[in-house]
Amino acid sequence: MFKKMFVQKRREMIKDFEKQEKRIKELKAHGQSKKSAEKKTKDTLSKKQEKGRGGKQKDDADDDKPIELLSKPKDYIVKFNFPDPPPLQPPILGLLNVSFFFEGQKPLFKEVDFGIDLSSRIAIVGPNG
Repeated sequence: MFKKMFVQKRREMIKDFEKQEKRIKELKAHGQSKKSAEKKTKDTLSKKQEKGRGGKQKDDADDDKPIELLSKPKDYIVKFNFPDPPPLQPPILGLLNVSFFFEGQKPLFKEVDFGIDLSSRIAIVGPNG
């Protein structure tokens, strides 16, 4: 629903902008300067806004705002860039003088030194699988 509304709103904005540009070109063609043509277009926009308000009371804040010409809608392109992380220094895990055993069993490791890095694959498998 959002995409449909976005596309529709964008078309309306482009259409309004094109109408404004056409009106300015017509006024310039009739001998008016660009500045006076833009001023006349602004006046037309402000009259339309007042007409759209209908019987509503005017706000003092709205009277102070200058009417601006419409700008051409821009296309937004978002690009993501994820840089490759630097390599980690091996070993990630360094163990010194390690012993491992279950009570009543023969030791599995006895005073072993080893390191594990990202490229290592280690599996310790016992009688239960």
